[in-house]
Amino acid sequence: MALPLTARSPTAQGPGGVPLTDERDGILLFLDDCIQRCLRTPYRYVEESLALLFTEDNEPTTHQPDLAPSPLLIAVLERFTEQQTSKVLTASDTLTLATFLRKFTLSIMAKHSDLRHSERISTRVLNVLRDLISVQKHPEILVAVSRERRLLVSGLRRLHTSSSLPLLHSPRSQVIAVQDFLNAVESSQPGEGQSCSGQDRTIMNFLVDEITAQWTAAELIDWIRLIDQPLSIDDVFRLVRVIERWSTDSFALREFFFHVEPTHHGLLSMILRSSHANGLMSSSLPFEVAFMMAGNDELLERDVQAFLLQLLFGKWSSLQVARVARMIPDFDISPLQALIFKQSPFIRSMFFATTEPLPVLSDLVRVTLDAASESDRLLAEDYCSHWKAQIERADSSTASALSFVPALRWIPYMDDEALLSCLDAVVTILAGDSTMVAHHNALDGVLEAVCSTIGTSTSPDTIARLRKRVSSLLSLSRLSISSQSFEKLVSSLINAHFPLGLNHRLDLTLKRQSVDSLRGVSFWRWSDRLDRLPPHLSVPNVLANDWTPSSPQILAALIYQSPSSRFQFGKWLAAEVNKVGQTPDFIAVIHAFLDTCAVEPDLERFHIGTHAAFELIPHLIDTVARTSTIRHVITMAEDCLCLIFRLHPQLQTKFAHQLVEKLETFSPKSLFRRELQTLIFRLALCDGRGTLGAVIDMYIDRGMEWIVRRFAEDPTDPANFLDSLEIFGRLIPKASEIKAHLADPVLSAGIQNRLGSRRVLNFMYIVASHTKLKPVNSNRLLQNILQHQVFLANSLPISEPSTWPPIAALLHALFLMHPINASQPSHISPLLKVYRGTLAIADRRLLSIFRLFEQHRHLSVLAVFRRWTASAAGSSSKALDALTSLDPTTVMKTCISFPSHAVLSDPLGCDATASLIYDPNFVLALLASTLLDDGSTMSGMEWVALFRSNSVCVAIRALSSKLPQLREIASHVLLGLWAALHEPAFQERDQALYVLNLVKDALPPSTSPVARLPTYSTLLLAHALRCVFYPSNFMYPITSRFLLQRPELDKGDVPMLFNLLYSSSDDWRKERIWMIRF
Repeated sequence: MALPLTARSPTAQGPGGVPLTDERDGILLFLDDCIQRCLRTPYRYVEESLALLFTEDNEPTTHQPDLAPSPLLIAVLERFTEQQTSKVLTASDTLTLATFLRKFTLSIMAKHSDLRHSERISTRVLNVLRDLISVQKHPEILVAVSRERRLLVSGLRRLHTSSSLPLLHSPRSQVIAVQDFLNAVESSQPGEGQSCSGQDRTIMNFLVDEITAQWTAAELIDWIRLIDQPLSIDDVFRLVRVIERWSTDSFALREFFFHVEPTHHGLLSMILRSSHANGLMSSSLPFEVAFMMAGNDELLERDVQAFLLQLLFGKWSSLQVARVARMIPDFDISPLQALIFKQSPFIRSMFFATTEPLPVLSDLVRVTLDAASESDRLLAEDYCSHWKAQIERADSSTASALSFVPALRWIPYMDDEALLSCLDAVVTILAGDSTMVAHHNALDGVLEAVCSTIGTSTSPDTIARLRKRVSSLLSLSRLSISSQSFEKLVSSLINAHFPLGLNHRLDLTLKRQSVDSLRGVSFWRWSDRLDRLPPHLSVPNVLANDWTPSSPQILAALIYQSPSSRFQFGKWLAAEVNKVGQTPDFIAVIHAFLDTCAVEPDLERFHIGTHAAFELIPHLIDTVARTSTIRHVITMAEDCLCLIFRLHPQLQTKFAHQLVEKLETFSPKSLFRRELQTLIFRLALCDGRGTLGAVIDMYIDRGMEWIVRRFAEDPTDPANFLDSLEIFGRLIPKASEIKAHLADPVLSAGIQNRLGSRRVLNFMYIVASHTKLKPVNSNRLLQNILQHQVFLANSLPISEPSTWPPIAALLHALFLMHPINASQPSHISPLLKVYRGTLAIADRRLLSIFRLFEQHRHLSVLAVFRRWTASAAGSSSKALDALTSLDPTTVMKTCISFPSHAVLSDPLGCDATASLIYDPNFVLALLASTLLDDGSTMSGMEWVALFRSNSVCVAIRALSSKLPQLREIASHVLLGLWAALHEPAFQERDQALYVLNLVKDALPPSTSPVARLPTYSTLLLAHALRCVFYPSNFMYPITSRFLLQRPELDKGDVPMLFNLLYSSSDDWRKERIWMIRF
């Protein structure tokens, strides 16, 4: 498919005069060179070829190495890049190889039933073509190579998405030129010389002989490739008719179809409607090209589907049949299935034949029938019954004369009853003559296929019937059967004696089930947990026989079920503990043994002494540290180490010493693996006496050395490193104080390079909280943060996830190290720009820093707060400006949703809604500063602005706080406000004074602490005061009428409750909602 099919004239040239050599000679010479290179170092190209089966995350797209591309492709790409870089290739050869790569890539895609397997191949080819375009100097070849890459991208998109592609359009002037050229081509006859007008040079000098006709067709195809003028469907069809008239075979026409844009979706229907549809035109059309040209609407037409199937069966490519079934929208594959499995006597006879089958038949069955479809199973019923009977009739004397290979393709479509019958037959044959496996591998294949299929069954009845066959299946375990599915089936049947998840894993079939199905499995496995294994199984027998993959599950089941088995295994372990590391998958047995011993009062009864336990420690640590170990095995090894640590208190000191020695052999990078971190963390949780202090300290020290290099050298951190860093941070509080010479470089590198990483900042906060740096070093770190170029940007709370809370926590920890030295005005001023005044944990940490400054410097921060503003872009010149910059809605929300006693009493507490309201302490401080500084000089409008900020409402609401100090501050602020209101003149002054008088009269005289007012009363007064300055509020007349009708406020009553709940006014609905809400 990928090799060139046409021959060029010896004097062929492009439209611009570039010489064009014969493509066949050039590609053969190039491939010969690549083959020689591949033969010299085959393993390198084979490894690179297999690497293409893995994604960028090193996840395999398939477990079938035979799906990897040929190593020759790797050599071709490598050699092509080298020759293009060294400018060895001619312009003609460059075009030839670019076309070859495009056609070869599409042929690979057509041979895979799953496009993921070839995705990395196509990506690499596209990158090679892209690099080729970037270095190409010749204008005609640049156009041609760009066209080849565009055709490849369009074809890949069509195969991946199954969606129709848009047709390219050209300007009108180009359309006219193309039409003139096509008219000239169509009017030419063999034997005539004719020149084409416009930019298109003379390309035809026809002779009557066959060779010249082939050269002429090849020259016309080169014109399509080099000029790259968008053609309409009618234009392409006209060219098809011309090339068909000139050619004597299908090669030129077939080559032309490979250079047609995949966007010509109507071309296929036009070819089918043509009178030549059954001639050279249709026979030259490749299936891959026909499928890519067909639009979605065309694919739904029966004549198009029949034509595609004709092309498929003409080549007999079963994988392309799968491509049709999978990619054509709403394609009805049942006629094709009926043709293959019901209506074709020849194919049916091949499916029933016992001779060596064609590989294509197995592929055809696999891609055409779906084992999960009941209708497809019915199509395969006859074949399944036939081969089931063949397997059942076989015995040890006749099995070697039969071929069971044809039966393998039908086993996935058998029902559970037939699979059990086949399993019994194979077990009977192998049990009767153990040499059958060695002499006839087909039985091994049948056993593999049967076990693989029946192992996925979720029927409780089938599983129960399989469990009755455990004895006979275990009898085969001693034979040399290389069947992974058989071992998995035996292991799953043994695991069925365990409660679900006891061995830290779920079978693959269980992972695919729903939660309801797992609940049912869990129930019957728990109910059957006391079922015994066959009586002939015992710990000594299993240990004495050859070790198989199912042996660990058998031993674990025996240990869990019987104290005598635990006694026997403990006795063996005490004597043969050195063999544990030499036996694969023995961790599961050790885990089961230690797990059961954990609930036994007398460990010595089971021979689990300190010597055996001590000898297990190095092997278990190596299992955890080994990178190739499976995850659930690592978890069991961690459990074993924790159990040994708990079960042997007298061994804990030696345990810690040996663990330190073992960990010191690892590099700092290896120590930072998540598995080792989890082990250390779990052991630390089990350490109630501080025995592992030296282990944790050593681990923290080594880890800090690795982290500082990571922060300083690597620009970014992958997700797995950040996960490990989080676990490492949890270990730090369990260690003694971190050494300053280790913490300082980590914090310095982290602040410099990771100030935008929230998870790294959380880790640095933990480090700063558990170390003690020198004052000069802590001040230097503070200045590095406050002067960092991204400090202000990362302090915005709108970033998601926000880095500001961990930055504030780190700042707070550094201030607490040496508060006297850290409390500098130069450190406080930058914090003022990022302080929001809310109850969010970050703002409360900053408020705590401000209090530290006042405590240690004996200076008030009110002078600094006068320059504070709630707007990030604004500035304030006095306290009134700062107060009025607060959002009035948020201030009123603070009044309504006043923080609780628990939130206000904990200076660093956390609340989900804390960031949505202001800190009452901060609001009262601004209000007090305003009254002290500007109370006597404020104008009427400034007083109105002060009241409209709703800060006075917060002061009134604070009189209901459970904190005496907050009530006392609020009372002093309100008293000062009441005294200052007698002088200014503004319209609302008398009403505001009336409300404040009610507040003053409600407070008992000269009580210490200030008495707490009911919440209902202060809320009413706060709303009434707000309505005075917002008289358009519908509650203004209601609250005013209520307060004016009473000489004093009744603190023992819920104000306006019945009046609003049972209101008969026109606004009764609004009034009722207001009462319920507030």
